Amino acid sequence: MAFNENLRILTTADTNHADNFNDIYGQLLENTKDNQGKISILQGNIDAHLAENTTEIISVTRDVSLTGIQTVAKASAREIKSIFVLGVVQGTKKWCQGMYSKGFNPQVTYTAGDTGNYLIGTALCIFSNAGSADRTIGSITNITTTSFDINWTKTGVGATGTAELRFLVSYHD
Repeated sequence: MAFNENLRILTTADTNHADNFNDIYGQLLENTKDNQGKISILQGNIDAHLAENTTEIISVTRDVSLTGIQTVAKASAREIKSIFVLGVVQGTKKWCQGMYSKGFNPQVTYTAGDTGNYLIGTALCIFSNAGSADRTIGSITNITTTSFDINWTKTGVGATGTAELRFLVSYHD
């Protein structure tokens, strides 16, 4: 027997409870109509969240004794969600790993080239000859859909050597 037929029988059999039931049933139908729009919005958010996450690995080198802008080209023309970088000057204790996420300050862990001690900072890359005194610092400055820029600056005399950098770039399509 259909729901509406059950409702008709109930309203005929018990008129005292039928009015209350009709009120509740009407509210249920109205709430269902109101929530259809909310459900559609929620489904859109779920679909966006389930969009494919993609990544790209980019390898570049940099003479860390130099300052200036280095443009890193990307193979895919999509908006960057985050960047993770590993960098090393081979044959030395100079090493860094940095993180960038859209809307947040970048963070980096690096080693002092003279001691091998670990340090932290707020940049994408830092290479150090001597603690925090002589460093070359790489900061993300310009992000487009086809590239991103690293602005290399120095404290003290800066670091020396050629850094090999591996970027893991994440997108959310």
